[in-house]
Amino acid sequence: MPKTKKPRKAYRPRGVIKDPVGYVLEGMSRVSKDKVLHTLTVHHDAMVRLTKGQGTVDDWRVVTGSLNMAAVLDEQVYDCAYQDELSEALKAHGRCGVRHWNGGNFGYTGPDLQLVNFALSVHDEQMAKATVGEIERALAESERRSRNPKEHISVRKMAQQQKEQAIG
Repeated sequence: MPKTKKPRKAYRPRGVIKDPVGYVLEGMSRVSKDKVLHTLTVHHDAMVRLTKGQGTVDDWRVVTGSLNMAAVLDEQVYDCAYQDELSEALKAHGRCGVRHWNGGNFGYTGPDLQLVNFALSVHDEQMAKATVGEIERALAESERRSRNPKEHISVRKMAQQQKEQAIG
């Protein structure tokens, strides 16, 4: 017998799916119109509050989540059809966050607002056409990216870069 025997891994049972066929079919079905309408209403209400100057950090995060979701859905499902526009919209939304970080309130410039509105309209169409499985995969990927600092656009870093550019 070898002296250094590899230790056994702890047994961790997986969750049991009681209806595997129903689970697969649910992932292939479209999202109900009520859920899509509710989600889009929340996103657009947050955007309206941000543009009127009444936005909070939570509103900003809601719009950030929808833009991130649109970018991930575009990559995973739609073969990067709007990749450039969505990345520019994320940067524009980040500049809005930088204004708040620097002591002002949330606000967009005209071109930034156009970019973000276009990205939200792309997200609306994606949500109307996506299946439950595609949305679940996109949510998992966007959450993974938000935890990874290399793939996450930080408002703090953007504010520091803006200050460095103003000084230099």
